[in-house]
Parts: sequence; structure tokens; C-alpha cells
Amino acid sequence: MLSILAFLIVGIGLSWPPWCWVILVVTALSTSVATMVPTREHRVPPPDDPYFLAPDAEPTPAGPQYMEHRIHRVALPSCTPDYRFEFSATVRWYEMETEDDSPLDGGSLAARAVLSRARVITQYEHPSQYSLTEHLLSGELGLTAPDDRRRVMAMARDVRLALPETDRERLEKLAMIRKDEDVWEHERNHERNKRAYLGDDVLKDPGSALVWWLARNENKLHETADLIGLFTLLSAAANNQDLPDVSTSPLNPSEPVEDAPLTESERTVVEALVDLMRHADISVDNTLFIDRIIKILENSGRPAAADEIRRAFAPDEGPDD
Repeated sequence: MLSILAFLIVGIGLSWPPWCWVILVVTALSTSVATMVPTREHRVPPPDDPYFLAPDAEPTPAGPQYMEHRIHRVALPSCTPDYRFEFSATVRWYEMETEDDSPLDGGSLAARAVLSRARVITQYEHPSQYSLTEHLLSGELGLTAPDDRRRVMAMARDVRLALPETDRERLEKLAMIRKDEDVWEHERNHERNKRAYLGDDVLKDPGSALVWWLARNENKLHETADLIGLFTLLSAAANNQDLPDVSTSPLNPSEPVEDAPLTESERTVVEALVDLMRHADISVDNTLFIDRIIKILENSGRPAAADEIRRAFAPDEGPDD
């Protein structure tokens, strides 16, 4: 515009002819029209605009169109016979490009492919681990893979794995029984060790019984001497040997007194013996062993000790008439 104004001033000063003024007016109008037309600007897209398509960019081809097929509570094997998982999932699939143009049921092929992949995993898993197996299936079946005929690509979403309620109850009951058996077996081993300790060590002979007693009562040397006869009887009974006549043996010089109360040392021996025998398995053989001890104590003039043993292991039996 400033240049046009300058031409006007010059034209008036030089007295231009009329045709020059016509050229100047046409030029001015053309310049005004050109400046009034808006120029086209290229919008720069923001970096996070996913829908912007640059003018020179080629359109991205669309991905495969997935279709869905629902599987509900299909039985799959576990590693335990007669226990089956219940499998449910949403199968997503699309048809592969192939030269085979024969008609196909893509949903059924995809479902079969997913079930085959799931079966490979579940057949090695224990039914009680159905929750963990569900996570394994979700990770494996979440990957798209072709079926064995290579007609469809299939995957699975929303995988659910369950176990029938009755089977869960059976497995819980079996687990409790196995735990009880394990505890029972440990108790049996403990009892066997106690019996071996009692028969093969403590009562192997009178000397072993005496040493065992002294190890538990180091300060009762004088009282121990009066118990040698009792240890001799117990050792003989435990090893099925002929019973010695302790009443006349020099090992037991004191004469038995009928119905004499237990001395402190005898009571301690009886209590220790009862404590040991309580940890033994009271089977038929052990019951005969206990009966024999009771009779030995009665025949040796120790009915009080016999009553202690009887009350501890045979409470329903009274003394012989």
C-alpha cells in the first residue's frame, strides 16, 4: 500500500497522462485482492494426537477383525484320575489368509485350538491347585496362536478354572486324613523308640536298670540298694526269663512284708516305670508284660506297687481274690 501511495504522489507531481492512472488503479486493485485471500497453513499436530494424519502420510492398514466365541464349563483332565477341572473362557479369533476357500466354522476351530492348549497344561496339575492353574492358563492362552489346520488364529480372555464343590470337599477330607496319618506315624515311631529304650536299654538286665535309676537319682545311693531285687524282677519279666527268688536272694536281703506301703524310693521307681510305659504302645504283648509285672510285685510282697501299675494300665481290673 505504501508503494501505491508513493506512485500517486509521483504521478500528481509529474502530471501523468490518464492511461498511466488507469494502470496504477488496476495494479492497486489486484494487490488488494491478493492480500485479502487467506493463505493455507499446515497445522502441526500435537505429539499425543492419535487421530492426526499428516498430509503426506499413507493410511495405516486396519488390523485383523477378531470374532468371539464363548466356552462355558468344559471338563478338562487333571493329574488325578476322576477329578476334572471346569474350564470357561471367551475365545477371540480371526480367519487366516489361505488358499483353501472351503467353508469352515471358525468359532468351533478356535474353541478346539484353545481347549487343546489348555489340556496340555491341566493334565499335569493337581486338582487342589485349580486357582494357581487358572493363572497359568491365563498367561498361556492370552497369546494368539494358529490351530492345527492353520485356518484360524485364536486366543482366550476371561479364563476361569473351577472344581466341583463335591470334589473340593473330598480333597479337603483326604488332605485331613493324610495329615492325621502323618501325625499318627510320627507318634508310632516315637512309641517304638520308647519301647526300644525301655526293653533294649533300661530293662536289658538289672545292671542297666540300676544305672538308669542312678542317672536320674544321683543322690539316692543308699535307697537304690534296696531296689536291686525289684530291678531284677522287672528285667527278668521284660526279657521273658525265669523269675529269680528275690525273697531269698542276697541282692534283696530285706524280707518282704505283706501289704507294706511303698517306700519313697519304690514309689519313685514305680512312677518312673509308669511314665516310661505310658509312652509304649499298649498292645497284647505289652498287656501280658504289664500283667506279669503286677503278679511279680504281688508275689514279692509289693501289692501297693502292683496296685499302682494296675490303676495306671488296667483301671477296670481289680486285684485277684
